[in-house]
Amino acid sequence: MTWFAHQVFAEPRPDVIAPLRHAFGDALFRVADLPAHWSPGSAPLSMPTQGLLVVRELCAPPGDDPSGVHPPLGLLLLLRRISVATDSVVSLYCAGYWGGDIEYAQAWTFTGDGGGGRVHLHTVEEGRDAHGSVESRPAVRSWDQHRPQDAPEITLDGDVLTLVLDHHDVHLDGGYFAAHSRSFDWSRYRLDR
Repeated sequence: MTWFAHQVFAEPRPDVIAPLRHAFGDALFRVADLPAHWSPGSAPLSMPTQGLLVVRELCAPPGDDPSGVHPPLGLLLLLRRISVATDSVVSLYCAGYWGGDIEYAQAWTFTGDGGGGRVHLHTVEEGRDAHGSVESRPAVRSWDQHRPQDAPEITLDGDVLTLVLDHHDVHLDGGYFAAHSRSFDWSRYRLDR
């Protein structure tokens, strides 16, 4: 079974909402009261009081070869301009899953008026265990969006979604994000005009 998300995450402030609404119309949602775990009655997810602005879905999933998926440069430039103009964190998150396995996951995070930010890309690290057997584990390659020579690419543990949401003060515990479950009712979070 496939599942995908191509979404923008941002602060739900009027100065951030206005240009995103101009660009994306009614595809804006504000989530604020999500559970931290899938089990019934779980504690609320740690997130900012005002919640998280989500723009969804930006495009259809890619075809058979998602490895070369990159968003349009114009979209990245728009999000960077909004981030700089509003001095706010704005991220683009793109992911696709097949049968529970990550096919692709990547994110671009812009961090405000300094024009900084990070890129995160899902990868699989391979190595050998103590017995010489090949083992693999998911990892995230991350680098400064400007890629200066003195700030090389690094490899992080975790997953792209957890790392990108950390930039928005949404702290996942174990990677579960209720808004990315098939049964999530987006209609109750739609941002009215």
